[in-house]
Amino acid sequence: MEQGICGSHVFFIEDGKSKNYIIGKYKIGYLSGDNLILDPYECLYLYFKGRISFQNSDSFRDLFDTVTFDRYVAYEILKNKGYRVKEDSGLIYFRKGTEKPLSLRVMREYDRIQFSDLVENPVDYYFTVDEEGDPTVYSSQEIFPAGRNLVSPVSAPVVRMGGRSFGAGDLEWWIGTAFHGFRLLTENEANYISGNHSASQVDMVYSDLVGRGCIVKTGFKYGANFRVYLGRDSQHAEYLVSVMPEEERWYSISRGVRVASSVRKTMIYASIYKNEVRYVALKRVKDII
Repeated sequence: MEQGICGSHVFFIEDGKSKNYIIGKYKIGYLSGDNLILDPYECLYLYFKGRISFQNSDSFRDLFDTVTFDRYVAYEILKNKGYRVKEDSGLIYFRKGTEKPLSLRVMREYDRIQFSDLVENPVDYYFTVDEEGDPTVYSSQEIFPAGRNLVSPVSAPVVRMGGRSFGAGDLEWWIGTAFHGFRLLTENEANYISGNHSASQVDMVYSDLVGRGCIVKTGFKYGANFRVYLGRDSQHAEYLVSVMPEEERWYSISRGVRVASSVRKTMIYASIYKNEVRYVALKRVKDII
């Protein structure tokens, strides 16, 4: 029975298969002298397939503690799809053939993520395994919203009545909501036409979206800051936008993406990063490519 090594752990290849057979069929490991060398992910993958056994009964638990359940599930799914998979510095990279590897970060439900990670350390996919072991995959991409609405400078008095803001005078059609001859304004709209574009991060994002030619309405009923239409002819909002604090629990991010997916919209997380409004689109995907 041929054998191999994974760190300090010795394993044996089952069913009379050779080391070269394992390397050729599963595209994992390499030879060093007479031994097949595997990393912990590769070793566990072959163990669960019944291709190897361990010399020491404690080896399985030791290796599983090294990789964690969540990362192993991601690895196994990718391997079963025929990818070459490697873990490096906490990220999983995968590819077929010689193309550029795609990247994946595993997130637990209650992990925290910083907006700076989304823009400075981007990955192609996020992968989460819930408490019942079911995986969910999200694609991630920085985007630059580009609406079709021709924007001209807007400035008008704002009147407070009944605890709400109303626009006085002629306003552009895309600002406010008609109410018995008045124009009811959201707080962001009121700040915008008052010239107070930097009252808060939310106001800064609102102003930036308007400047990009987008039509911006409240996203409250979807649990977001805004729903965004790219043009007057849009039948439905293309985006939901939430202004993200410096750090957020992954559970909250995932919940927003799920809501957007259920109403066929793209979830965008926005924040002010290095004095610039940045946008990252996250989508729930049924399957990795």
